[in-house]
Amino acid sequence: METKKKKKKSNLIMVLLIAVIVFCGVMAVGGIKGWFGGSDSPMAVEDITGTANIERKGVGYSLEKGTALEAGDIIEAKGGSEVSLSINRGNALELNENTELTINDCQPDNVDLTLAKGEIFADVPKAPKNLEVTFGESTAKVTGTVFSVSAQQGSTSLSVYEGAVEVTAEDGSVNTVESGKTLSVIHSGDGTLDVEINDIKTAALSNFIIDKMISCDSKGELCFSQDEIKKVAAEREKENSKAADGSTDVITTISGSSSSNSSGTKVAGKCTITIRCNTILDNMDNLKPPEKVKYVPSNGIILATSTVEFAEGETVFDVLQRACSYAGIHLEYSWTPMYDSYYIEGINHLYEFDCGPQSGWMYKVNGWFPNYGCSSYTLKDGDNIVWDYTCNGLGADVGGNVR
Repeated sequence: METKKKKKKSNLIMVLLIAVIVFCGVMAVGGIKGWFGGSDSPMAVEDITGTANIERKGVGYSLEKGTALEAGDIIEAKGGSEVSLSINRGNALELNENTELTINDCQPDNVDLTLAKGEIFADVPKAPKNLEVTFGESTAKVTGTVFSVSAQQGSTSLSVYEGAVEVTAEDGSVNTVESGKTLSVIHSGDGTLDVEINDIKTAALSNFIIDKMISCDSKGELCFSQDEIKKVAAEREKENSKAADGSTDVITTISGSSSSNSSGTKVAGKCTITIRCNTILDNMDNLKPPEKVKYVPSNGIILATSTVEFAEGETVFDVLQRACSYAGIHLEYSWTPMYDSYYIEGINHLYEFDCGPQSGWMYKVNGWFPNYGCSSYTLKDGDNIVWDYTCNGLGADVGGNVR
């Protein structure tokens, strides 16, 4: 009888210990995640599309809508995802996919952010008294304005669409970037640093930025009218629809079933790719040496729009490389450590400077010319890739940006 009582007592103590451990665990996790309220943080998660993570106090977990943010938090929007944040409720901060943002300070009158990589769009008409955004080694001091910041390997930029932003650039210079202007900080291959302020070109706007400009609360006050922005969006949609209308050639670069190939590589989706040099047709007199005319097709199309399957994590470069190999098209490239990307030197024996001092190869995805290397652009299902040979205007003749 005594033994049973002791056993019962031991079981009760064990249950209590387990309950205490569970309670402590819940309290610890709840304290980290902010389950118990009481936060006076001016920043919160308004919406999440796709998957995003947060790292807080050394612990990483999935980000949830409604989360109040704290100093030290690191927010990461995964591929194919977007995150919407609010600052003091009257200001919006949008994170594009593959973006990492650190919150250094988070108080009603003082918000300090660092963009490690990716792209953000900010509509902050009622910005905190002190709002700073660091991108690369440059820092922007923001008042009420609409702007975007991009941080890619080898280059960073800030564009202003309404108001003005003061930027202390990486070289120590202090610049006021006004509405309709973009500041670019570019690391050259020889180690030099270029800081430039130029007019914003609508062709340089990513589809993410265009979408946010169309939907933001301050859309009536931007440097571009809604008609201008929507025209660019419509033109890109038209080009993408044409590529996806089913009339393309088909290049199957991953063999086997629709879900995986024989080696088990998972197929993530399909994209289209086109390679063209039609601008050379209008600049034949500049083609050097003249014998290279044999590499210029009569219609300027080196590779007709073709559908390509790609694996998880593959890039524009991967698809270009395999498509050229499949079609027997010459391709030459080199690795650029500064940009952590491959640089395309020549396609079909047509190289940079072969048709003038501003000539060379450029790529665009879904109508947008990214400002970073082709092996840094991770593909998504349905992407439309076009490689164009530009002859004049550093891409102006193919609809690209002009510095």
